[in-house]
Amino acid sequence: MKTALNRTPASFPVRRMDYNFEDTPRYWCNHEPSLTHYFTGLSTLFPEGESYFVRSVRALRAKAKENEILDREIGAFIGQEAMHSKEHHAFHVSAQQYGLNPESLEKATGIVLKAIEKVFSKKWNLLVTVGLEHYTAVLVVSMMQSVNELMTDNTIRNLWLWHSVEETEHKGDCSKFCVST
Repeated sequence: MKTALNRTPASFPVRRMDYNFEDTPRYWCNHEPSLTHYFTGLSTLFPEGESYFVRSVRALRAKAKENEILDREIGAFIGQEAMHSKEHHAFHVSAQQYGLNPESLEKATGIVLKAIEKVFSKKWNLLVTVGLEHYTAVLVVSMMQSVNELMTDNTIRNLWLWHSVEETEHKGDCSKFCVST
């Protein structure tokens, strides 16, 4: 039996981020209100969406325990998704200084995803996660090509770049996990 010290590390790290959004300008996306609100709205999907992905993977994770490499990848996936949720939520809290209420959209997303989770099987929820993770990976590749022009605030640019890089790092893990269950 291997000890924890001998375990194979995941192929990607879990980065512990702690962005400070206090000085984020009102219109951080190219100084443009409509683009800023679009990306803020997109961001509201992440805290509850990432939590749903984590729950869908955890629900079947015991099936990956025999495959040490896959289990480590799933562990790192969970860590990255948890950090995405935390940081986007912190950004939403900061947006309240401008009279926005992104948390209400976060909550609505959570209600919908929790309803889906209750109605469908664990495997089906994992399949939804696979599809949404694939869609996200495709979206972020496009976003990374124009993030420097779009995101004129350094903190927000770094948030989206960090999140985008991590999505590309774990993009295939849910698919591999789904095939193995």
